[in-house]
Amino acid sequence: MEKVRSCISNEFETWLSHKKVTGHSYLWRRLPLARDTSCEAIIQAFASMPPGIALDHLCTRLDGLTELEAASRLKLAGLNLLSSKKPSTWWQILVSVFPNPFNVLLTALAIISVATPPPNWSTFIILVVMIAISCVVRFWQEYRSNVAAIKLQAGVSTNIQVRRQIGPTKSHHTGEITIDEKQLVPGDILLINSGDSIPADCLLLETSNLQISQSRYKMNQILISDPEMANLALV
Repeated sequence: MEKVRSCISNEFETWLSHKKVTGHSYLWRRLPLARDTSCEAIIQAFASMPPGIALDHLCTRLDGLTELEAASRLKLAGLNLLSSKKPSTWWQILVSVFPNPFNVLLTALAIISVATPPPNWSTFIILVVMIAISCVVRFWQEYRSNVAAIKLQAGVSTNIQVRRQIGPTKSHHTGEITIDEKQLVPGDILLINSGDSIPADCLLLETSNLQISQSRYKMNQILISDPEMANLALV
């Protein structure tokens, strides 16, 4: 326990000295003390921090970020989007539609029809036309599906509630506003209601009637409940 307290104290002192040397604007981008720079290690480092240290590390508070600071972080961090596979180009789809059992069978029959004497060129031409029609139809279906999936992904939008400091610089007041999940930035105070999807990696600050299902991680379903606090999370 003393070793843990010492590590937290050293990290807090490092943060204070760093804050004196550098400005406040970019401190939230620095990495916590972790075993390496992988995403898992960084998330574990944040999860092991006391809430106060985590808030200080991300240069935020329970009242939330100011609108100006949120806009500044959005420019630096970019939109809150899940990394997804790059959509296939038209020529990649065209190449992928040919190797299927039906086309392979027709190709084998076409080769046999001209390889065995006497060569039957009319059968060969008919089979080649059938292969071409099959590839064109499948290519058109795959291409339309690909375009529809891209449009659907771009059109899906989920609103979330965050706590922000609203108003002019000298007269901020804390309020809860609804924003698109893509506008979420590091250091935001997120309010989660029952049934909401979690739009980012979060550190739970307060919970109320929290239930965690571990069925995805274990063979049997185990439900963990915490009925005592309010639903608040730090992004």
